[in-house]
Amino acid sequence: MTPLNRYYFLSFFLLAALFSGCSATEIAIGGDQTRATLLDQNVKEFNRALYWGTVTDALKLVSADQRHEFIEDFRKRGRGEKIIDIQVEVIDFSEDKPVALVDIITRYYSSPDYVVMEKRERQEWQYYRFDGGWQFHSMTQIDMPKVAEVRGAWGRL
Repeated sequence: MTPLNRYYFLSFFLLAALFSGCSATEIAIGGDQTRATLLDQNVKEFNRALYWGTVTDALKLVSADQRHEFIEDFRKRGRGEKIIDIQVEVIDFSEDKPVALVDIITRYYSSPDYVVMEKRERQEWQYYRFDGGWQFHSMTQIDMPKVAEVRGAWGRL
């Protein structure tokens, strides 16, 4: 290829990218997904893995520097708590910041009590542009656990 042909080829490629309407963020995460939809998907997948107790699936979404701490916390929870429901309450993020806060409500019981408890927790997610997008970083408890309001087929039980 001659230098002139390389120039034309490069110009054609850059013009095609410019007129395609894709932003740099969309190109980096692959396709027309936005950071918001990617965060939503990762939060759902991560919390589903927590619900089912599959640490391997959850670890796929944990940042590398937090994996050891996450495994230890997961083991401690697994011994005493059985999660029966996780509900995402609020997802707070800004397109221009690499950190998102996700508030969840976790309903669980512990043996031998078998009383359904409820607690609010805050998950911190960080965005790594070239390393898989949104990844779980940490989780802190927001308030003290309380007895959950459980509704059955006939109203409050």
